[in-house]
Amino acid sequence: MLPAIPTLKKDTLEATYEHVNRLVKEESGENFDNVKEFIEYNDKLNVFEKKVQAIIVDSLKIKEGVINALLSDDIHLIRRVLKCDWFFEDSVTPDFYENSIFPNVSFSTRCKIINKLSRNIKSEQHAEQLFQFARHNYGSKYAEMLLPRCSSQFISAYITECKPLFHNNNSIKILINICKRFPKIVISFLETVFHKDYCHKNMRRKYAKLILYIARYHPVDFIPFFEKYYSELLFFNFGKKLTKTFATQLRNLVKNSSGQLLRGVVNQSVLFKCLTFDDQVEFLDSLVRAKNSKLTTNNWSLALPNIMPLMRLKAPSERVRLLETTFSKIYNQNFGDHPELWTLRFLELLPLEYRTYCVDILRKMKEEQIMDLRLHEECEDSERDIQDIFIYLLGCKSAFPVLTQLMNKMSTTARREILLKEMIKNSIINEDAEGLEMVFGYILKRHKNDDPRMILRLIENVHSLSSKMVNVNIWGLVEEMATIVLLTAKEHYMYKSVMEKYIRFRLANNLDARPQIKNMVNLNFVPCPYSMPLLENVRKPYSKEIIKLYYEEITSVLNITGTQDNVKEELLISLLRTINEYNAKSRRNRIDVKEFPVMLEEIDRLMGKAQHNADGSFLLRELTRDPVLRAKYATNLLQVSLLPNTLLHLLKLDPEYVVNSLDNILNDLFTIYGEFAFKKFITSRSRLDFLNITSNIEKITCEKFKTSVSCTRKVNALKMYSYFANIDDFAALVQEYIPIKERMFLDKNNGEFLTIQMTVPQVIKNIKPDSKNLPLISQYLNKDFLRWVLPSFNSACHNTPSRIILPILKEYFPAKSISVKKAILYRITDISVNEEKLKYFRALWDSEKHSSVRALVFQTISKCFIENPSTEIFEIVKKCISEADELTIKDRPSLSTIPAQYLNEYTILLWKFTERYENSRFTTNFRNDLIHHFVPMNIWILSEEFCEMIIRRYLFDSGAKVNVNNFSCYYLISNPYSMSQKLSVIMQLMRERRFNYFSVSSFLSLLCRLSVEDPKRFVGVFEGILEGWPNVYKSVKMFEEHLQLRIAKSYNKVMKSLDYQSDSPSLAAQFGRELRNTVSELPKYSCFIDIIKDTIKSFLGFLTDVDVPTVINNFLDRSFGQPEALLAVALLPEDMIDSFKKKQAGDYFHNAEVTEEFQTVFNKLKETDDEVVKVYLNRRLGNELD
Repeated sequence: MLPAIPTLKKDTLEATYEHVNRLVKEESGENFDNVKEFIEYNDKLNVFEKKVQAIIVDSLKIKEGVINALLSDDIHLIRRVLKCDWFFEDSVTPDFYENSIFPNVSFSTRCKIINKLSRNIKSEQHAEQLFQFARHNYGSKYAEMLLPRCSSQFISAYITECKPLFHNNNSIKILINICKRFPKIVISFLETVFHKDYCHKNMRRKYAKLILYIARYHPVDFIPFFEKYYSELLFFNFGKKLTKTFATQLRNLVKNSSGQLLRGVVNQSVLFKCLTFDDQVEFLDSLVRAKNSKLTTNNWSLALPNIMPLMRLKAPSERVRLLETTFSKIYNQNFGDHPELWTLRFLELLPLEYRTYCVDILRKMKEEQIMDLRLHEECEDSERDIQDIFIYLLGCKSAFPVLTQLMNKMSTTARREILLKEMIKNSIINEDAEGLEMVFGYILKRHKNDDPRMILRLIENVHSLSSKMVNVNIWGLVEEMATIVLLTAKEHYMYKSVMEKYIRFRLANNLDARPQIKNMVNLNFVPCPYSMPLLENVRKPYSKEIIKLYYEEITSVLNITGTQDNVKEELLISLLRTINEYNAKSRRNRIDVKEFPVMLEEIDRLMGKAQHNADGSFLLRELTRDPVLRAKYATNLLQVSLLPNTLLHLLKLDPEYVVNSLDNILNDLFTIYGEFAFKKFITSRSRLDFLNITSNIEKITCEKFKTSVSCTRKVNALKMYSYFANIDDFAALVQEYIPIKERMFLDKNNGEFLTIQMTVPQVIKNIKPDSKNLPLISQYLNKDFLRWVLPSFNSACHNTPSRIILPILKEYFPAKSISVKKAILYRITDISVNEEKLKYFRALWDSEKHSSVRALVFQTISKCFIENPSTEIFEIVKKCISEADELTIKDRPSLSTIPAQYLNEYTILLWKFTERYENSRFTTNFRNDLIHHFVPMNIWILSEEFCEMIIRRYLFDSGAKVNVNNFSCYYLISNPYSMSQKLSVIMQLMRERRFNYFSVSSFLSLLCRLSVEDPKRFVGVFEGILEGWPNVYKSVKMFEEHLQLRIAKSYNKVMKSLDYQSDSPSLAAQFGRELRNTVSELPKYSCFIDIIKDTIKSFLGFLTDVDVPTVINNFLDRSFGQPEALLAVALLPEDMIDSFKKKQAGDYFHNAEVTEEFQTVFNKLKETDDEVVKVYLNRRLGNELD
């Protein structure tokens, strides 16, 4: 026999749970005769007793008990039995869920059960059956949660069907769960998403978390996917760990892509260190070429910021070899032959011998003003002589005497600071610790009386140097300098930062750090405003050892007689705060405060003063952060501060005190802290029931609400009362605040009354949410109070079984305002099954006349059709569209969600709908949106008749407001077998509307541009148009368009010969020769070269990957006359001409890149004997020819 629940009670809640678990351990329900008492729902049990009941049901694995709990409307019991994982594995059949559980539970419980099944169900067949049931009755949004538990074939079929749009907002989480079992399916899904023709490209970024998961846990599958689609994954970031993991696999990608593209994707430093020397050369090559592969001063200066951080990762002796190898590979030249590329910052990276060699060469180039100007740009002191700029690049022994001599000539602090920085930099780039020590000794001896801020700037970066550079002697000098700054400029924070790094350095080298700790305390630095922590960063090494050293020193200060109390308090609070921050960030190696007995004794002494001292609040705040101290001083803390964590802790450790002081505690909660504090107190409802104080809380809060004068206290009391009261008592208490005649009290002199009246509907949700709350909620369910009552209304609807709540909602619907009607319809949409929902909304469409409500009805019917497409539902959708108005149809579902088999008819329906509003702006925008959706991917779905109707109506119509040019171009190529028929339709329209020159011209220009983007699909288009051209226009009409068509035909011919490889190196050359043939066929073309030039330039603008100088060079491939030469001059790119002019002028500051092809064209034109050509060329190139 199981004992009655009250007899299971022990001294504490934890002991009771332990006793219950021990009682039923390794037992089953069959061993107890009275087990039925524990599986039947009893509404009279409190939260604690229900939790004990659920524990027994869970431990004994009693299925009936879980079923009864799920069918109840008790949210506390349901929340507990949902933890019974064994029940949701395969304890009951899918039929039982479909027939006995889902129809009889609330919407909220149904969602929780589906979510639980998605994590626990084991049988794939059961999961698939439940998926189909949920999809048919509740929609794909809920069914998709079960998808990860289904078989691989089932998942693949569904993902193919959804194309690939998930209906659930947590689709990424669902895909991650699928990936745990079937990663290849998810990879296939992502390949669809990142394909170049995917129409929802703006949605790709949301898959970053999924991609990161695949990269971490399925790297073998991830690498091929990433290599294939890396250009579409530039938003993705590997981080350091994944970059290191994939460094070897990314080698080929580094070679075959621009390193600049990978810059934001991978951690370049980590990747570079993992590569071999040859791969590092390839990587630097890609970074330099990303800026420009032509060797110019400007191009090199643009590439330097990318390669310098990576070169620093190599030892100085290896940098020269890496640099020379990379430079030779890119430019096929020797780096030493180009001193104009040497910058001061770049020379700092090189070893001393090579650097000295470079400096000697640069000194000899002093006469060249351009070199002086460029180097002075990098120097902080631009007035110094060019010879002085190089001094810091020499060895320490050579540079230091010269720099000290220059120092004597400097009259201002700013210029002296520049030289001192160069002294420090000289030691750093030479990695000379002795030189650095000499420099700091010089600064301390000669400049300690200068501006302390200057000294501060000189030493602030010492901590970033390697241990090879900074030794004990240097740190000693830095400490002296920091002490000077502290005493003269009161720079406490700087001193703290420097000394903390010095202390860590001493501990790392097994040196005693106690003198430095003592200096910090003796200089009265630690007691700073607001008792700041002793350490800036507790995550760095040796933090625990430093804290213990501080404790030892602070203990000695506390024991010194005469130490002021405020100093003791600040020291103590700083130490305690540092310990708490360290423990929060170092959970594996925590500090136990019991190791610091002196600190605990001092805390005991200060606790008596905490209530009256300003620092007491800081101390109390720190005490609450440590579990040992929070337990020890819980009562003291509660007397001073009702922090929620403290109150909960005291409720656990000293419940008797809470029971005895309940009235005072609640009074403070209502007066000072408010809802934030008592919400956490209420979350421990089972503990409150265990202590039997819930009834006392209910009585006290009710009394406080009735007797309090303050509006704030009344509101807080009402909020807390709502958590413990039943709906009848609550309704009786707030009776006077219920709205009269569904209007708010608008008396400006009675603001408190209005505040309470608005609070009542907000807190109804805190009462046990079920249908019993609806009578009270309905009195606030009007447009005045809808904003405040809506959360309570939603909670009641979602937590009441659907068979109960749906009839009530349908009863409320007719008598309410429009906004309330829409709120009710949203809840009906969520709660009801699809079949009932569709039936109800179908009837509502006929009865409801308001546009806003009808729009919501249409949306719901459309969603039902999208999730479960069928002919019957589509007939309802057709009826709605035929009877809808503009406002109703405005919020229609996206065409991308409509099943493909219905899309053509659905589009025709929408188009016919627009014919009722022919002259409105709505119609124009609507039709443009419809047409835009089908270009270019989905045009094949539409029927030939519908497409031809649109084209005949709008193409080449100058007055048409609907742009169908793009649509018409893709209509032509949508079906190669019917292209001739479609072309005849377009040619007929062109003939009929031939005087609309602008419309025809824009269509043909677009056709040529699209043919460049995808030439393979436009095979035969231009031949057909050119054949029918004489029947439309005479030779003088639309000459430019006719020529552009011929050029496009020539380009298409070249692409066909190259098997449509747009990256072929011979594309530009062949197109240039073909272009010459096309132009030569024009009669008397020399008379209108300007027109031909503009037309060719317009077409060349479409060819983003074709080198124009190469095209022109091959245009002049064979002998040419004056017309060809003039045309070639006119086609020279403007950017090339500007670069040519700058190169001739010796402009090293700009990108003066001139390609070999351009130079060849220039030479051919220059060598001609035709004076007209020379004059024209002179004019274009700025009279550069003799």
